Amino acid sequence: MSGPPRGLNSIKTAAGARGRGARLSSIYSRILTLELEHERRAMERENAMRRVSSAEIRMKRIEAELAALRDLADSAARDTDAADLRTAEIRDVKPVVMTKPDRVRHRY
Repeated sequence: MSGPPRGLNSIKTAAGARGRGARLSSIYSRILTLELEHERRAMERENAMRRVSSAEIRMKRIEAELAALRDLADSAARDTDAADLRTAEIRDVKPVVMTKPDRVRHRY
């Protein structure tokens, strides 16, 4: 047994060899990763659309309340006795109460 000394470099392994099975496995892994990312992005998009819709509804309510208050201010300014605002008219304008949006639950 007179040959070169054996060490770590002489051990044969299959770690570097990539056959058809390993390639197919990495393809399926990439497909799965992309499908999961697609689902996450779809949920993000749906939640963003829900937030936009909620913001638009709130803006319309604010605009309606502003219009009512401006009309009330204009009618009060036209009165000769502007200092005597009718509190009953002011009480008739109901403030818009902002409701809490539904809680978004993430499913991972």
